[in-house]
Amino acid sequence: LCRFLPFLEPMKENEPVTRLVARHYKWALDRVFQDYGFAIICEDDLEYSSDFLPYMLEVGYAMKSDPSIFCVSAWNDNGKSLF
Repeated sequence: LCRFLPFLEPMKENEPVTRLVARHYKWALDRVFQDYGFAIICEDDLEYSSDFLPYMLEVGYAMKSDPSIFCVSAWNDNGKSLF
């Protein structure tokens, strides 16, 4: 199985379990960036505005045309009142 899923390499003695999770994220993100070059990484419990995907598409174009842009964010502390 380790041959097909490299992040499942046998754990070393005294290695924290969180290291397996980190290896999995690295493997998955390496594959995404290798195949697509960009990724939108979201939490599963957030509410997104109706313009979230169009916004990400536009900033994706900006990132592609301007190599000085490393990453973008749609986070806004003042975006929605608590309740």
